[in-house]
This record gives sequence, structure tokens and C-alpha cells, in this order.
Amino acid sequence: MHIIDFEARYKPDGTEVHWVSYAQSPIEAMSSVTVCPVAHVKPKLAENGEPSDQNDEAVLFRWSEFFEPAYSAWLVGGEVPENGMAIAAWPAMSKAQAAAFRRAGVVTVEDVAGLTDSEMEKVRIPGMHTVREQAKQFLESRDVVKAAEDIAAKDREIAELRATVDALAAKDVQKRGPGRPRRDAA
Repeated sequence: MHIIDFEARYKPDGTEVHWVSYAQSPIEAMSSVTVCPVAHVKPKLAENGEPSDQNDEAVLFRWSEFFEPAYSAWLVGGEVPENGMAIAAWPAMSKAQAAAFRRAGVVTVEDVAGLTDSEMEKVRIPGMHTVREQAKQFLESRDVVKAAEDIAAKDREIAELRATVDALAAKDVQKRGPGRPRRDAA
């Protein structure tokens, strides 16, 4: 998924509606761009604020992996990075820290985690080594959470397959008796 841009449009009554432009890949962005309200790609929420059962796993995955980080960055005034999570959308980053990183050309959490000691000198904030370690830990924990979600999805699929196998095994299939069938029955 390749997020191109977000924009605010206004209805005749003055209500602001956020729109997103995206393509399935950067190559498709040259020929086929989808433009729709953000609400169309956002998972539907139940009354308690949790994702509703009407969402399929693909909608939840696309939102959490592609749209949400870019949308969060856009909402706080940051730019939408090509790859990775925008530093403006990272909860551990203050606005002042994010501005210092952007001035140094660092725009994603992945960039922060990959900074070398010489590159860190360009970013003038206190505790830079700690921030880099926090970024690494954040990315590792995000990978662990994604792996756990994948395992949980596979466990659900296995349970469904087992239920199907059990249901097929429980069907009353008439079996013939032991031995060879009689010649006249054949």
C-alpha cells in the first residue's frame, strides 16, 4: 500500500472531511490512484469503541500498518513518510524532539533506530542515545505484537479446520461390514 497524501475538504455546511489518496504500490501510483474519505478505509467501531465484527482482518491490517501511522502524522502536521512510522506519530516523541529530527532529515522511527553515532551529532537533543534505544525497543515490540497477532490468526484458522474435520467425522456414514462383498451384491 502506498499512501500519497491526505487533504481536508469541506461540505457545503462547513463540516471538514479528511480524504486520502493511495495506490496499491508506488508503481501503480503513476496510473491508478484511489481517492476517498478516510472514513471509508478506517475500521468500523462498535459502540464500546472497539473494532466491530463487521471488519475483516484485511481492513484491520491495512489500517494499522499503512493508513493509521500516516494519518496520525498528517493530523499532527507532519509529513507522510514513504516508508516507516512518522516520528510525529510516535507517542514517545515530543513535538520539539520531532522538529529537531526533521531538521536533521530524520523522519521515521526506523530512521531514529538506525542512526549511527556520527549521525546522532546532527540532532541536537539531550539523551539522544536513550531516544535511539527507545526507538529500537519500540520497533522490536511492534514486530513481536505483529507476530503474536499472526499466530493468533493461525490458531483461529486451525481451530476452524479442526471443527470442520470433527463435523465431517461425526456425520453418520454407513459403512459396510467386514470382509469382502458378495459376488451378487457387486
